[in-house]
Amino acid sequence: MTYSEDGGSTFAPNFAVSSEAADFSKIGEKNGGFGIGEYTQTLATTTYGIPIWSDGRSNDGNIDLYIAFVPFREAGGVVAIQTLEADFVLEGPTPNPTSGSASLQVTMKQSAKAAIQIFDQQGKLVKILFDDILPAGNHTFEMDGWSAGNYLVTIRTAQGIASKKLVVQP
Repeated sequence: MTYSEDGGSTFAPNFAVSSEAADFSKIGEKNGGFGIGEYTQTLATTTYGIPIWSDGRSNDGNIDLYIAFVPFREAGGVVAIQTLEADFVLEGPTPNPTSGSASLQVTMKQSAKAAIQIFDQQGKLVKILFDDILPAGNHTFEMDGWSAGNYLVTIRTAQGIASKKLVVQP
């Protein structure tokens, strides 16, 4: 994604909106050669760019709809990414920004295998908070000991994915 503040004469540097690429050839193999292209819609407010796209990142033939909230004037500053029909809710992290400790709340509608991971701004996996069966109900995960920087906290289940930005201040 990119944006312009001068009517299109110049643009901010391009940056990734999605936390993971999809292999569209795998989608086509599972769906009789039918594949879906990149972003299907982009909305904008005065403060956010809101791309909405079809994505088959699971590479199992299933195509989900995703949405991201990206504040303008903060290149690479994705605030949240999520599937539109997830069977879980990701809340937090709070406080955000933080000075090193934060908590994350996950509400599962049903028990499912879940992976909660934290990535740096370059997309490198920094830490795995959880990777097991997460029962239905409310769960809190504590995150502490972080260096200053911007991170993306991601939960992934078979039912979908959601990511939220975590800002750690010095």
